[in-house]
Amino acid sequence: IPNIAGWADMKSQNDPRHKAALEAYASAMQAARENRELMIDDQKFLAGDQWPDDVKAARKGRPIQTINRLPAFVDQIVGDARQNKPSIKVHPAEDGDEDVAEIYAGLIRNIEVESNADYAYDTAIEHSSSFGFGAWRITTDYCDAMTFDQDIKIERIVNPMSVLFGPAFQPDYSDAPYVFVVESITRDEYKRRWPKADLTTFDSGKSDPNWQNGEMVQVAEYWYKHHEPATLYLLQDGTTTTDAPPEKAMIVSSRPTEIVSIRMCVLSGAEILEEKTDYPGKYLPIIGAQGKEDMVDGKRILRGIVRFAKDPQRMYNYWRTIDTEQKALAPRAPVLVTAEQIDGHEEQWKRALTGNLPFLTYNNEQGAPMPQRLNAGLPDNQAERAAMLAVDELKSTTGIFSASLGEQGNETSGRAILARQREGDTATYAYIDNLGRAIRHSARVIIDLIPHIYNTERVIQVMGVDGQKTLERINATMEDGSKVNDLTTGKYDLVVTVGPSYATKRIEALNNMVEI
Repeated sequence: IPNIAGWADMKSQNDPRHKAALEAYASAMQAARENRELMIDDQKFLAGDQWPDDVKAARKGRPIQTINRLPAFVDQIVGDARQNKPSIKVHPAEDGDEDVAEIYAGLIRNIEVESNADYAYDTAIEHSSSFGFGAWRITTDYCDAMTFDQDIKIERIVNPMSVLFGPAFQPDYSDAPYVFVVESITRDEYKRRWPKADLTTFDSGKSDPNWQNGEMVQVAEYWYKHHEPATLYLLQDGTTTTDAPPEKAMIVSSRPTEIVSIRMCVLSGAEILEEKTDYPGKYLPIIGAQGKEDMVDGKRILRGIVRFAKDPQRMYNYWRTIDTEQKALAPRAPVLVTAEQIDGHEEQWKRALTGNLPFLTYNNEQGAPMPQRLNAGLPDNQAERAAMLAVDELKSTTGIFSASLGEQGNETSGRAILARQREGDTATYAYIDNLGRAIRHSARVIIDLIPHIYNTERVIQVMGVDGQKTLERINATMEDGSKVNDLTTGKYDLVVTVGPSYATKRIEALNNMVEI
């Protein structure tokens, strides 16, 4: 994400919308700067950059080992999330229909399968459990090049650091007023999409040079909630409307309200490249999934399991390096001799450190002991013991113990092993639970879009909980004028449960029946 300083040029100064977008970005970046710096450091640490630069410089020419144990802890959380898939259930609310609710649920399951939503969910839980934040997005696209029908899709966001939400207090970011998504594209793609846009501003230095990097140009999607004041009328027949009725006698009551709509514009460093004001939904289509949160002096700090596991991992690397260094130096430890004992044999003794000589000769000096090799450093078991203590601290800071990692512990019975595994699952369940909350909001966004995207008579695929697909005709008009499977009317709500998949439940049921 680029820095705001020096962004605007004359174009942006003359466009108040672009200026307002830059101010919103600057405000969000200022609030999130500390979190983002910590998250980027966590990312680098998890990727293996675990030795400080000053320590590397001090140990130049000496062993430096990085035995990264943290991915195993992250994989444990991600693996639990993959085995316990979230299940979305839709039920009718106001004016809803039970059969249509089943179609809604089956359609959402089919959307997840067709758009590989599990990629998005798995990527988000890996990021949120590692450094505290993950994200994906809801998009719409035409079914094919020769139709006007559209489908809803779920797309993963590979780099969550490209996403910047406005101030939000909910863990699923549903209350955020706006969100930025920064994307890098080539110069050719930039000119193809916006042939009339001026690219010279990136070369002239009038806009932030961080927006342009060689052949890549950065642009930002700015999604925001537009609030329009209105008056809500309650009519005599019980209906409500924001349009003033022709006769005042029809009005029972009225009150001020506001209509929330979603708008989007694509920004360069100097101007608005394109706008979208007809987005059909009322929710931001960018979904955020957070890790654990801490409130520190009124600030919300997000973190994953890497944050507090850094010091134990550094200790482990250090003691394993010391152990390796000691063992490597053991056969080459210095020898205590007198000058007279090696007089004339200096070259032979020098080569003893680099070569495997079959023997060493020395001058027998009266009263002097035979040459003896000195011990190098601490005994090996002390470094190994310190490394094992660091491993225990790794488990304590992450809440994931040996049983959860598949290691052999001191548990002897299967029940004891399961109990220890459950302790690890409980300690890390916050990440999976927050993923479930994000998926619930994602389904809420999809339910809000369905009446606008699937609003014509067509045949769609729906999927049952058992993975079987069927075809359903929606919005079909009957001879009497009524509609069958009308997805454009009624309100629907949802619940999300996290648990074993349908196949796992079948296996568990079979095992239970066999035992009976």
